[in-house]
Amino acid sequence: MPDHRHRVLATLLAAVALVLAAPVAASARVPSGWVGVVVSDNSLLNSSSAWPHETSVMKQSGVQSVRIPVYWTNMQQSENGPVSFTALDAQVLGAAKQHLHVMPSVLRAPTWARIKASDIGSPPRDPAEFAAFMKQ
Repeated sequence: MPDHRHRVLATLLAAVALVLAAPVAASARVPSGWVGVVVSDNSLLNSSSAWPHETSVMKQSGVQSVRIPVYWTNMQQSENGPVSFTALDAQVLGAAKQHLHVMPSVLRAPTWARIKASDIGSPPRDPAEFAAFMKQ
């Protein structure tokens, strides 16, 4: 019986060695845009020197897309007030210069637009207000 176990173990080890030694097909590629990063550090995103440097490093590392947070609360301070795209424009421009696809993730309704004003994670009270922001 021990002889049988040794043969089975040797066969399994040989199979594993063959799989590990097999070359990866040269034509195997990941889909375009598959390699991406998520950025959550606002100090990085809002830095006029760090953000361009980081997007350059991303590109050199093979990154193709970047997900960035877009905070509604920072962009529209008052109900029916103007929407400021200044920070977002700079972030998108920095990524675009490196040919990185930007995937924005809209977060945090402003206090005036929340169901529960004191809860930073509260959803918007009116989907139409959120839609109006998204339209802009």
